[in-house]
Amino acid sequence: MRYWISAQAPPLEGSSDQEFDRLSLAAGREAAGGELAPGDHVLVYQSKSSRAVRRRRADGAEAWVQTVAGRQGIAAAAEVEGRVIHDPKIRKTAYVDGTELHWCWRAPIKAFSTDGHVPLSDVNRILGFKPTYNFGGFAYRDSGLREIEAAQYWALLEIFRSNAKGVRPPRDPIRSSRPFESSGSSQGRGALRLLVDYVAADPTFALREAGLETLAVAHELPAGDSADVVLEDRAGTVVAVQVDAEEDHLAMIAHTSIRRAMLELEMGRGRGQSRAFVVAYSVSQEMRNLCGSYGVECFAVDEDLVRSWKGHRTGTSPGE
Repeated sequence: MRYWISAQAPPLEGSSDQEFDRLSLAAGREAAGGELAPGDHVLVYQSKSSRAVRRRRADGAEAWVQTVAGRQGIAAAAEVEGRVIHDPKIRKTAYVDGTELHWCWRAPIKAFSTDGHVPLSDVNRILGFKPTYNFGGFAYRDSGLREIEAAQYWALLEIFRSNAKGVRPPRDPIRSSRPFESSGSSQGRGALRLLVDYVAADPTFALREAGLETLAVAHELPAGDSADVVLEDRAGTVVAVQVDAEEDHLAMIAHTSIRRAMLELEMGRGRGQSRAFVVAYSVSQEMRNLCGSYGVECFAVDEDLVRSWKGHRTGTSPGE
């Protein structure tokens, strides 16, 4: 698991493409992304402006197109979905200053949040740059891509989350006093407890779905059962979350489905106005297929990422 920051220009006028679905590297600078791997996390910095680009209009004439005003700060948090590969279909980009760049090396990413923001001043402070630095010629050979330390990533992510826009007003959560319980060794219980805490602390980032909100942890249900975490999604649908305790697959799906139905009854939701999640450090394809057959959603969370998050919160190294 590695952490990166990528500097990108704002989109061109008239374009809806924010380029938060890929990282682009120019020919001759692709070595900067040689260590980029699926599962890595990347923060996308968007500059305030960039050079005009030559584009062909619908009538066939060429014109210089300006960029829109950028956010001048971190504008997206994303996960890397593939390695850097060459795309032969990409043509060279001509700039108004007479230069050309061939952005033909790309890696797919999935932006799991674009609601937050980290201003340039905070980015420079946390990365140790001068206050006047504007990300011109950023990173190795002006590639725009650089690996950062885990502590820097989490510090920037905290600011990004705190500045998120469009967050729903806080509401009274459903109450729970029952402690988290799990079978297995103390080491196994500790790993599961940590995973529960990680999901509950910020489900949007943990599960990479915008708009998730934690309502309760270890919520006691009727008949003595409990849900590890209770969430609500952006549409107001209640979500029962079960952390994988290495149960039999069929038992896991049955328990999660029952807890989902119990939450509907308790919270006065109609039948089907709920979702069921299984969260684990790894999910086999067999488990994914089985869950999909019964309307249960599976999420695999990288254990190294969770330990890194714990280290940032407690000030300890990931292995402690």
